[in-house]
Amino acid sequence: MEKFDLDRFAAITGLVMLAVAAVIVVVRIAYNWRRNEHSEKCRVSRRLKRFAAPRGFRVLDDVKLEANGQTGWADHILIGYFGVLLVYDIIFAGDYYGKPGDKYWSLGVPGQGRYRMENPLLQADRCAGRVLYLLHEAGIKLPSPEHAVVITAAKRGVTSYIKSEDVVQFSELGKLLGRTKFQQDRDVDVEKVAEVLAAAQVSPEKFHSGRDRKADG
Repeated sequence: MEKFDLDRFAAITGLVMLAVAAVIVVVRIAYNWRRNEHSEKCRVSRRLKRFAAPRGFRVLDDVKLEANGQTGWADHILIGYFGVLLVYDIIFAGDYYGKPGDKYWSLGVPGQGRYRMENPLLQADRCAGRVLYLLHEAGIKLPSPEHAVVITAAKRGVTSYIKSEDVVQFSELGKLLGRTKFQQDRDVDVEKVAEVLAAAQVSPEKFHSGRDRKADG
């Protein structure tokens, strides 16, 4: 009978415990990140709804659309008499670099390096196409949707080098909404537009499946 190797058993046990501890740390980090993301998105949503409520506007959150086999998404959609505003949230602190037309932006985090991220303005362009298609099919004519990117991290921890008036800090969101174009009355049927876009929403599973099929093609 093979002699029981206590040292080997102890080493294997130690490795297993380290692996379990690492998994727990990763899960906790992911949980905290998701909780923070949800909190920041709710903060933007509340600000949009405070603007919308007295004006008879509508706000849709976490919107995932499918139109003619194509997908599009926005963190929030503000629907008003002016038309439609697509809003995208960025929750990370750091230095943002890029141009409005770049495929990717970069985020510099002190002590951690730079990270590449998809340009949300291009996401907005794609989603705008889906919105216009859906409304056209419903017999609704609107100008091309406006878009905005809101950086929700504390202002003291963020520097944006992206030259676009549509990229703002959370503290500047009220000023953005106060622009003349969002006060215009184009006789938009707010409830009808909200109804069409809400009806076109799909589940996260179907949405990501559609994106995967597009990527494979």
